[in-house]
Amino acid sequence: MTIVILTVIPEELAAVKAALGIKDIRDNRSRTQDSRTVYLHGKLFSELTQRSYDLALGCIGSAGNYDSSQATTEAIQTYAPKLLLLVGIAAGIQGKAKLGEVVFSERVVGYESAALRQLPDGTQAVQPRPDMFSVPNGIQQDVTFYLAAHKDPHDNSQQRLKSSFLDRGGEFPTVSAAESSSLQQQDIISSIEIDVCAIASGEKLLKDPSKLEDIKDKQHGRVKVGEMEAVGFATACQKMRRDWLVIRGVSDFGDSYKSDVFHPLASQTAATVLADFLQYGLDLGDLPREEPAVGERLTSIPATQQSSVTSGKRRQLERPEGPVPLDSEFYQQRLDAETKNLVEQESFNEIQKPGALLLVKAAKEMGKTSLLTRIQDDAKQQGYRSIDIDFSLADDDTFNNISQFLRWFCSTITSELGLSDNVKDFWRASSKSQFSDKQICTKYLKIHLLQHIKSPILLGLDEADIAFRNFNVAREFFSLLKAWYEQARKGDECWKRLRLVINYISEQHYKLDFHQHTFNVGRTIVLPEFTQEEIQQLAQRHDLLWGVGEINQLTAMIGGHPHLVRRALYRIADQKLNLSDFLKTVATQQGLYSANLSRKIKILSESESLFSSFKQVIISNNPVDVDPGHEFMLLKMGLVKFHGNTRSIVPLCNLYRIYFLSYHFGNS
Repeated sequence: MTIVILTVIPEELAAVKAALGIKDIRDNRSRTQDSRTVYLHGKLFSELTQRSYDLALGCIGSAGNYDSSQATTEAIQTYAPKLLLLVGIAAGIQGKAKLGEVVFSERVVGYESAALRQLPDGTQAVQPRPDMFSVPNGIQQDVTFYLAAHKDPHDNSQQRLKSSFLDRGGEFPTVSAAESSSLQQQDIISSIEIDVCAIASGEKLLKDPSKLEDIKDKQHGRVKVGEMEAVGFATACQKMRRDWLVIRGVSDFGDSYKSDVFHPLASQTAATVLADFLQYGLDLGDLPREEPAVGERLTSIPATQQSSVTSGKRRQLERPEGPVPLDSEFYQQRLDAETKNLVEQESFNEIQKPGALLLVKAAKEMGKTSLLTRIQDDAKQQGYRSIDIDFSLADDDTFNNISQFLRWFCSTITSELGLSDNVKDFWRASSKSQFSDKQICTKYLKIHLLQHIKSPILLGLDEADIAFRNFNVAREFFSLLKAWYEQARKGDECWKRLRLVINYISEQHYKLDFHQHTFNVGRTIVLPEFTQEEIQQLAQRHDLLWGVGEINQLTAMIGGHPHLVRRALYRIADQKLNLSDFLKTVATQQGLYSANLSRKIKILSESESLFSSFKQVIISNNPVDVDPGHEFMLLKMGLVKFHGNTRSIVPLCNLYRIYFLSYHFGNS
């Protein structure tokens, strides 16, 4: 298992070489496929996992995100690493960071992206639109536990780091070494200090400390350091779907004094923490344990396949029920079909925009709620207030009329924010002034919430299709959401703080006036099914050593529907089944999904016309067009999916066609 480590300048490379014990000799050298970058190879044994890792250490040689992206892409193509690390120095915010302090990235903020925004007076202004890249969840977990040990007074990690740093000739300098009157001794570390933060990244060499402060204040409140390579590095890792992490030592405060005086300190502390994290903090998953060879600090371990389930220690499996928990290692990220970027990252970037409106469309059990949970968590980490409104929790009579619905809507938001609920009194008083219900709702949210809460508010609407229980309610409500979005676009500072995420199943809005409803504005993300590569990654986390052949067999039967895939992998791993045995029974009445499918056919049987539409889909060998209302119901039940980008529908997967033909429509 290979880990690639990238540095930028020779001082960083030298520090990492020393910390990892890598020798620059001919036998340890290789080049990337196009010979752009030289890599040194070494081995490191992990005391945490009792296994070894292969290391490939390179130096990009020039600053900037373009070069870092190129070098990262080439390293992935050449070495197919499990993890990539960008290690070196960065500028910090004085008073927030100390010279020599080491930071792990929780996310990278590309601060130079921007867009032109139309102002109410017709002029245009440049509006920051930072690119956001979050460190993969599994690596974040490792960093969290590592930092917890570092801050534990009973743990020896602090002394271990200090000894390692001093043993390699490191020194904690005094302020006089800097020859700068702007520095105080408290600006410099006297022991190894570590933190986790957002890292700002752009193409400009920072020589004005107010720039970093401005990025922190206006783009991301957890920015503590800035540099010039992390965006390119993170972009390449994300596009090629590799785990990554940035480790930076603070070398200056981004001011006009910016010199090389503290480069050695920052390079050495970053390298010291890197080596310690690899040995005591990083766990890249279950592989057979091994003992280190004499004098060796890393060894690669080939994985041998004796059955479909790995031997040795197994992960604690997680039953696939409901939304995937935030801390679950069984959450599978996926690529946006249009942009080829991660859906999660696209969503995180979208809600950064003032007045953002994000529409997440997908069929039943495709992962809409799991994604919304992660969007809300990302927002909370950035200081947003986050509200989740699940329409399925509303009583049926909530949708009787728009007044009743909007009062429930406002009361739910008020409750979620922990505020006193005076919705009833406000509504009664405003009604006397002949305001419409939509005007009252708008006034309430603006006066009682948006004018008092200065941070952005993320409002997530789950199961939003349920509003169509009453067409008039849906028409009025979605036109109201569009009006708020348009107010933000016109520059209203209150409505710019509101960020909307709407989860829905199908375009019932075809019934609505095109110019009034929400669904023709904002950004729409259609959640795709899992690709074969994504299924293979998820199978590995279930300790299933599958190749392309096994993945092909599984997807030929159940496709890439996330819930079906997770249930299959869980059953196979939990009961230690062979894939062939699983597939023999999966489309029968003794199969994994039969009880659920029996319930669905019972629901279908209650409506002769709906039953007939579904039968038409099952028995046809071609995509089918059905009544739009039936289409929505079948999508909501998770029985069908759209055929490509058309409005025609097909069975959700081959298993459904086989099952229903065998037990319900076989004589047709």
